[in-house]
Amino acid sequence: MDSRQARVSSCVITAILSLAVSRLAQAQPVANAQDLPPNYQTSLRADRWNEDWDWTSGHDNPPPLKSFSFAGGDIRANLGADMLVRYEAKDPFNFGVTPEGDLGLLLARGLVHANVRIGNDVRVFAELGIWDQNGREDGNIFDAADLALQRAFIDYKVSDNVQLRLGRQDIFDRSSRLLRAADALNYQQVFDGVNFQLTTPDSTTQVYLVEPFLPQDGYFERFDGFGDALWSGISHQRKSTAIKGLSYGIYGLWQDRNRAAYLRLPGHDRRATIIGRATLKTDRTRTSVELGQQIGKVGNTDIEAWAFATDASLALGESRDWQIGFRLDGASGNRATTSEDETWAIVFPAMFYLGRSGTYQPTNAIGFFPEVSWKINPKVTLSVTGEEVWRTTSDSAFATPGGAPLLASGAPGNNHILAGGTFEMRWTPSTAHELRAKFFRLQPKGAFQQAGGASLKGITINLISRF
Repeated sequence: MDSRQARVSSCVITAILSLAVSRLAQAQPVANAQDLPPNYQTSLRADRWNEDWDWTSGHDNPPPLKSFSFAGGDIRANLGADMLVRYEAKDPFNFGVTPEGDLGLLLARGLVHANVRIGNDVRVFAELGIWDQNGREDGNIFDAADLALQRAFIDYKVSDNVQLRLGRQDIFDRSSRLLRAADALNYQQVFDGVNFQLTTPDSTTQVYLVEPFLPQDGYFERFDGFGDALWSGISHQRKSTAIKGLSYGIYGLWQDRNRAAYLRLPGHDRRATIIGRATLKTDRTRTSVELGQQIGKVGNTDIEAWAFATDASLALGESRDWQIGFRLDGASGNRATTSEDETWAIVFPAMFYLGRSGTYQPTNAIGFFPEVSWKINPKVTLSVTGEEVWRTTSDSAFATPGGAPLLASGAPGNNHILAGGTFEMRWTPSTAHELRAKFFRLQPKGAFQQAGGASLKGITINLISRF
């Protein structure tokens, strides 16, 4: 990014954040969270930020900009909006292994929606969006759209417990951490299709048949560069009636794609992803463990991949303002001694990267992420975290978010390949507004350092407001 672009980015960021801060200062106090059905919620305060789109499923939070009612109250409608501003800077990008140099990127997104309820059984939701980026010369297909239909679905309440949703919608917004989307893009992950959901006080079961939707810069343009794909799946999440505080989830996903999207492998990609999760929550602790397996074929090559994701936390002090915790994650990678495709594939572009700061997709690697956080008051939280990563074999390890290896197979040196830390400040003045600022530094070690990996420094600022 040249100096002119950097100055433009800095000016725009300053102006937007100044306006946002003045708006946030007028917000109402934070409300108590609803007791939602069982789902994955990270126990760590500075974990990767996943935008919470649960409110699009029907909860009345945040309050709408404008509400209407017709036909004696049988038809109720409201209008709302969403704004995201994200600034990130990485010096150097991809640890200097690729030729981009340093990167400063400003992302901005605006969404408006209409929500209409007809009686007690029918709901219509439609959302238009526009987003863009400044800082990357060629841009990213996910980061610019002149106008896109982001969500558009109809809900029909078949019974008190069964709902049918048809249209463009979220699928994995409250599922396991190995399936949830990453925070690093303007685009939010949505799908076209049909989704049945059965909800009881103790469980949620979901069955779906969908096609991934990717927008492209332009007016209502669809990106087809990853080929045709059809996804089907079932998930079940439940609270245990035998053990207090225990919940679990089982997630099964079948992908049929005529072109492998991740790592751009040749051939038809038929991939099954199976994930099991167990979470135990007590008065002061939360522990969650996930195990995932991928099987199938890419062309004539068998798929045999695994991943795991764990996190745990302990609240300290009488008021529980202090918290300590950690994450321990790992994912398989291809080995020279086998013919199988063993790389754990992010199941869709923009899915969750296990790395703390979104700078890499771990393959053939295990990462440990300790954390200490202090909740100064109900609105402000400070967190300090660490990051230690090891490759599990001498084969290729690490990948860029797009899947290109950062450490080649056979690279000599110690298997402890990365160390670093992050400082984060989170300000949540209301249920409708949140500001997060994160500063991090990652230092290549061992084989990665010997291969030319450079120390990476970065900052990420996220501001989101919903009206």
